[in-house]
Amino acid sequence: MRNHSFDILKLFLALLVVFIHIHVPWRDSILPLTRCAVPCFFMISGFFLYNMDKEKMRQRVGQGIRRMFNITLFATLLYMIPWILHHMQSPDMYQIDFIDLVNFVFWGIPLFLPEGIHLWYLQAYLYVLIVVYVLLRKSYFNRVLIIAVPLLFTLHILWKHIVPMFVTGDTLTFALLGYFPAYLSIAFPAVGLGMLVRKYQTKINCFFDNKSSWALLFASVIMCYLEFFLLKRSGITNTGDILVFTPLVAFALMMITQFTPMRKPNIMSEWGEKYSLYVYICHPFIGFVIGLIREDMPSLMGSVYHWFSPMIIFFISIIISMIILSIQNYLNTRKVL
Repeated sequence: MRNHSFDILKLFLALLVVFIHIHVPWRDSILPLTRCAVPCFFMISGFFLYNMDKEKMRQRVGQGIRRMFNITLFATLLYMIPWILHHMQSPDMYQIDFIDLVNFVFWGIPLFLPEGIHLWYLQAYLYVLIVVYVLLRKSYFNRVLIIAVPLLFTLHILWKHIVPMFVTGDTLTFALLGYFPAYLSIAFPAVGLGMLVRKYQTKINCFFDNKSSWALLFASVIMCYLEFFLLKRSGITNTGDILVFTPLVAFALMMITQFTPMRKPNIMSEWGEKYSLYVYICHPFIGFVIGLIREDMPSLMGSVYHWFSPMIIFFISIIISMIILSIQNYLNTRKVL
């Protein structure tokens, strides 16, 4: 039976992602917490992908590859629109060359910046699914997960957090910090951790319960805020997409959700199940469109948007997601798609 608590968690994570990309005056007060959203999305995906039957799991992963390819293609084309408008205004600043294409294919760096910067998540997850699909044919798949998850998380901390403390922005080493692709440094270890939690769920539950999950959550959130404060005060550039304790926040949230199952759906769980991914995709585009008309807003409306723009864009994204899915369902019934 479906645990709808995970759907509510996904809706909450989608809201946190909006806070990452949509600026408000009080953004720094919540930013350390928001970093857990994407790793937690990956962990949840890995948790539900895993199956003791490798053939069934491989079929599920294959379906995920086809779905994520279509979604990534749709999202990339969507964010071509604001990029073209930027290019028309500043053609010298907005250009795509061969290096950009190489970075897109091999390093997972989105093409259509700045609005499309968040699409790295889709491409990273697609690449992870492809790797998992190949590894599932191998007898050492589980051993790869057990080794790769802690190793890649550790390398991410070393390369993205420790090294920047000792290099300056004008060095070659600093320039190379971005070239530890997110599909290796975040996506694969987070998805892999979700799979391992599902595989060893019974054993983990012997040592980990709801209370200890909450204790881990509070402790890791406090450490994230402390790290954020120390980095900001020291003037150290954090080149990573996550903080050192962010994976623990994501892990604790997933465990708490597992320990508090909800068997009956409600409107929040339905929104999380159906729309969380589309909220993730669409919210910067909606912010871009609102930005085009913001100067023409009445002063009161502009002031409200200035202070509460993430929540406003979040609910608009939900509405847009409803429309997108309605169109998709209509086309499916007509056998157009």
